[in-house]
Amino acid sequence: MPTAKQYCHDARQQELTPAGNIEAARLYGLAIKEDDGYLPAYAECSYVHLRAYQNNWPPKLRTNDSITEAANLADKAVALSNDPDSDWHLDFRGLWYRAMVSWNEGDFKRSFDEYDAARSRITDPVWKIKNTAELDADKAEALIYYGNPGAALDLILGAEASYPEFPWWLKWLAARAHYQLGNYTEAINEINSIDPAKKPNDVLLILAASEARRGNIDDAKTIMAEFSKNDPDWTVELSESYIYGDPDQKTHWIDGLRLAELRES
Repeated sequence: MPTAKQYCHDARQQELTPAGNIEAARLYGLAIKEDDGYLPAYAECSYVHLRAYQNNWPPKLRTNDSITEAANLADKAVALSNDPDSDWHLDFRGLWYRAMVSWNEGDFKRSFDEYDAARSRITDPVWKIKNTAELDADKAEALIYYGNPGAALDLILGAEASYPEFPWWLKWLAARAHYQLGNYTEAINEINSIDPAKKPNDVLLILAASEARRGNIDDAKTIMAEFSKNDPDWTVELSESYIYGDPDQKTHWIDGLRLAELRES
């Protein structure tokens, strides 16, 4: 029988698609069943349900059930990291994954505190640079939704400088920060620099909105049509359901999607 570690490894290999999310949730569930004290399984499964909430994906779509499940799993990871008798005492991942859930719940202050607390727990010298860079970049997404894309971009660029082998998704976040700052050409360039084999469908939203803001409406509509072909259920209404700390930043994003003619509902 596979170990919890092996189940988690297999779960991480799943594609960032609705079907991949279902399979990842199943594999993480098997990991928890195999070892109910294995912190990474709770933390990473939390993100699977958060991803479902963010993207309106299965297993539970963009519903309270998804965010509640994500929070419960992240809280279990935090509890294991706070337990001095656990093998995972002071592991940073519980707080990191809880921070992701918190800003999606609209509690930005709690999220920032959790990111900072998680950062202070990154001590392994072998992984410190990588983990710190990725945590900082992840915090940047929360800052974008909070309404401070300038601070977000600074964090992302700092992460890229400190860890040159940074993963592709930092460019995705940099593109969104650039969009929110009105740097539409820079946003497009960031997306276009991502390895095509790794680009998720969501990046097309940034491309379409950026082209629309630059006045290239026909190009924007073409890109948005491609996005909607791949994800016919995503709408302006779902995009508006995200919680922002600054209503002007939210309007800036939503208006760009409308210019590119994302379906309303």
